[in-house]
Amino acid sequence: MKHWALARQQTGAIVHDFAQERLLRRLRSVLNDQPAANGTPAVDVLATALLADQRTAGASAEQLASLTDQQLMLSHLYLDYLLSKGAGGPVDLPFGTRADSTTPGSVKIGPQQYVPGTVVDFVPAGTPFVKAGVWPAPYSLRHRVEEREALNALGADGEIDEMAAAIARLAPEGTASVLSRLASDYETLVRIPTGSEPLFATLYWRNGVIRADVSVSGSLDWYSDQLELRGTSIRKAQRDRLPGRPLSAIPGLPFKCDARISHVDASRGKHLLVTVELGTELVNCATGTIWAKPDARSELRCA
Repeated sequence: MKHWALARQQTGAIVHDFAQERLLRRLRSVLNDQPAANGTPAVDVLATALLADQRTAGASAEQLASLTDQQLMLSHLYLDYLLSKGAGGPVDLPFGTRADSTTPGSVKIGPQQYVPGTVVDFVPAGTPFVKAGVWPAPYSLRHRVEEREALNALGADGEIDEMAAAIARLAPEGTASVLSRLASDYETLVRIPTGSEPLFATLYWRNGVIRADVSVSGSLDWYSDQLELRGTSIRKAQRDRLPGRPLSAIPGLPFKCDARISHVDASRGKHLLVTVELGTELVNCATGTIWAKPDARSELRCA
């Protein structure tokens, strides 16, 4: 599989929302799917950089959409040079965030370091830049080929977190259909009818794991490992019993997810922020199956 993304070198990932699809379409029209200097699609590199720039600067979606083709192309050229040389910065992105690099193949945008690569591999094995030894994979990513081989030995393409699995199982088109799209695409959208507003979710690859962003207008949002609930009527005594219980213990949710609740923040009245301990399962996108992984995570890691 060749799913591409710019993954944050630390934990977590760049904010991923529905506005990205519009941005990606715009960038494809400007850059024509050309690769960046290190073999990563330039569209993915520039999209992640612009979203990081927008978030750091506090710019609006309208400001992002109003960037000119000249600004986009200039930003692409800056990033391309930084990735290929590991030097030459800092440069200013459109909203004023500084981008810099000290190592070929990675770029620092504001306070965060980003490294381009595939979900499991760093770059495809056939990429001439790797064969020529122009730049090495960062230390944190050097064992991804071995990790993929360990997953393949178990019959899996990768992993899927508990929320993404819950959404895939609930999708009207069926789990297999959702996963088949993720066998070739970096992300896919799912729409699930509910009793009121529909649930919209983006399932996407991040570092070998399928994750989800979920939203129901006016009532809930899910990102990373937190569920934000608005306008809830859960009594305090009931809230106090939630830590340690599965997320599905919260009444009225439009999905069933058994990830364990670790903390509930009720400091804003009926506006709740629920943090969970999110586990993962194994997934095979070609067969459309999801199953429990071995107990020891080390079985999926190379020694």
